[in-house]
Amino acid sequence: MKTIKETITYSYECPKCGKKCTGRPEVSLLDYITLICPDCRIEETLDTLGIISTTAREHIKKTVRIQINCNIQK
Repeated sequence: MKTIKETITYSYECPKCGKKCTGRPEVSLLDYITLICPDCRIEETLDTLGIISTTAREHIKKTVRIQINCNIQK
């Protein structure tokens, strides 16, 4: 028996950076309530981990975006 997979597409504006986004929002690490874009969640995570090197941050963000297939509109 085949099942139907339901796909929900969200369209929202990130309250932290103001970008128009599609896809699933992430929960902010700062208050565990606010829904933010995946890029802002990555930034919060890197801040929490204490990663300050710009090169390392960009490399990590690029890798994570590939993994989560982020759909942020520019």
